[in-house]
Amino acid sequence: MAEKQDFHGGVGQAADSITNQNVHFNIQPAIDETLLVPAQREQLKALVIQICEEFGDHEWDVWRLLHARVGVTTVREIKRTQFADAETALRNHLKQRRDESSHRSLVGTILRVTREKSIQRELNNFCTRQFGERQLKALTREQLVKTQNFVLDFTNRPSPRPKRGLLALVLAYPWQFASVFLFGVILGRLW
Repeated sequence: MAEKQDFHGGVGQAADSITNQNVHFNIQPAIDETLLVPAQREQLKALVIQICEEFGDHEWDVWRLLHARVGVTTVREIKRTQFADAETALRNHLKQRRDESSHRSLVGTILRVTREKSIQRELNNFCTRQFGERQLKALTREQLVKTQNFVLDFTNRPSPRPKRGLLALVLAYPWQFASVFLFGVILGRLW
């Protein structure tokens, strides 16, 4: 059993003679649980403002989204260790909103051009044949770009003007006309 050492007064050199047998030091690096520094809060605020200005959202709605993703109730509760997650959440939200906006814009262009050219049936046939889906909202961005190119490049072929008179009849029913003509020629030879 180890001796118990009591020190009264200054230890000085006596501390050098103590051995560290069976002593375990459980030293872990300190986790920085301090709150965000002002520069980090300003960076998050700048992202929130960018989202709001670009899409007309209310700041409070974007902040609430961030709070829910990080698991806090106010920005003052966000720790330095959560800053990267908070920034990533805002950047992902911005990217998602941009993708949604681009999707709506493509759908709007396709519908406008389709109405102007009166080619709804052709659009439906194209989408069904190419993608197996007629709902534009269900298409991916790449599929919408192909569809937009289709409707922009589509040209309505003018329908031929209906011909009138005997020539129209002959062109509409050539075999029947030829049969009647031959029958008439044969009948005329016999009489």
